[in-house]
Amino acid sequence: MRVTGDALAVAKPMWMLGDSAYDTLDWHDHLLAAGVVPVTPYNPRNTDNPKDIEYRVEDRIEEHSEDVQLKQPTLDETYNR
Repeated sequence: MRVTGDALAVAKPMWMLGDSAYDTLDWHDHLLAAGVVPVTPYNPRNTDNPKDIEYRVEDRIEEHSEDVQLKQPTLDETYNR
């Protein structure tokens, strides 16, 4: 979180990428509150009932916003770029 805070102090990106180690609710919620879209692959660790998503932000957006929709191909393209 410190590195993320330092990065946001320098500039406000539209996207922030991370590998599956960054798949934490705190990190996603912190970025979404700052107006930044977190793009990190969903890591179904420690669950017996994994979600049917590729990126955690898909679930967070659906759970917390009725207005915002993200297309998985856009997330794939952004992550791969």
